[in-house]
Amino acid sequence: MKNAISPTRNENFAEWYQQVISHSELAENSPVRGCMVIRPWGYGIWEQIQRELDQQFKDTGHVNAYFPLLIPLSFLEKEAEHVDGFAKECAVVTHHRLEQTPFVEDGKVEKAIGALGVTVRCIPLDQPKSSATCLFTGQTTNTWALYAKSY
Repeated sequence: MKNAISPTRNENFAEWYQQVISHSELAENSPVRGCMVIRPWGYGIWEQIQRELDQQFKDTGHVNAYFPLLIPLSFLEKEAEHVDGFAKECAVVTHHRLEQTPFVEDGKVEKAIGALGVTVRCIPLDQPKSSATCLFTGQTTNTWALYAKSY
């Protein structure tokens, strides 16, 4: 009997699984190494899994929590003895195209940066301790944001 997917599950589970996901169009490889784009069918399955697990957790008195995808390298360094076994699973971001500048939350700012082809990507929790002048409003602020080119 010929199988539609080669290798078979028993021959090489990891490769078989990748082939099933690809052929069923649940997800596809991303241009970013180690990442995948989850397509609508795959995301629907993911949402159902979340609903089921969420109910099971709540039925046992547990609560949900989300943790950051990116954490400072210093956190890993503090926990070096625990991280050692996970070293191959950690991706270290060594550079980015984000610019951190003073930010005033104002509709005019959003309009101005949009006209420049820039978006606010996030407002970091770890804020500088000094105040500065917002480039777009001229107002003094203690809030800084990370900006990047919008595509």
